Amino acid sequence: MRDHGRGLPLRGDDLDTDRIMPARFLRAVTFEGLEHHVFEDDRAAEPSASVQRSALQRAPTILVVNRNFGCGSSREHAPQGSRRFGIKAIVGESFSEIFLGNSAVLGMPCFTGRRSASIDALQSADRALADRRS
Repeated sequence: MRDHGRGLPLRGDDLDTDRIMPARFLRAVTFEGLEHHVFEDDRAAEPSASVQRSALQRAPTILVVNRNFGCGSSREHAPQGSRRFGIKAIVGESFSEIFLGNSAVLGMPCFTGRRSASIDALQSADRALADRRS
């Protein structure tokens, strides 16, 4: 088992399932192909959001999120699509209870940490690495 991965900081509280998996892609009978639509609107964002867009295109395996990640509707499509996209784990301050349960069933663990001590440091590490590469 691999013990490392490419992280992606997704800053902001209450990032809901409609942002993770936009509702217009929920017409499928199976979960096949959902990976193509994870954060679709973020990936198609205008150039001002290019940092997040390019980070999503680098195939992250670990998301670093803030408070109440996966809130909103209780669609299973959000964790299903995330897992199929290649996300292996999520680290955050807190998670919606339903999102957390659906992720656990898929074998995609969600770990919690404190914002100031852990989450901010992890989210800032990505920026520090990008600055060193430039």
